[in-house]
Amino acid sequence: MYPIVPPRRLSPGFQESLQLDALAELLPDAEVESICRKLRHHWRNRELPPGVTVRSIIPGTGTN
Repeated sequence: MYPIVPPRRLSPGFQESLQLDALAELLPDAEVESICRKLRHHWRNRELPPGVTVRSIIPGTGTN
């Protein structure tokens, strides 16, 4: 038999991942890169493109 236990809450990491995914729909990489180009910002190709970096520092969505 299995014990009856209350459902677990989402782990903070998983919840943040869902928030970042939802934010990616509203602020896609292409949009962030377009804004960066208009502001004449230059970046190197890295593992974290500008879109990911910007979304990760928005309050309430990163690992603060």
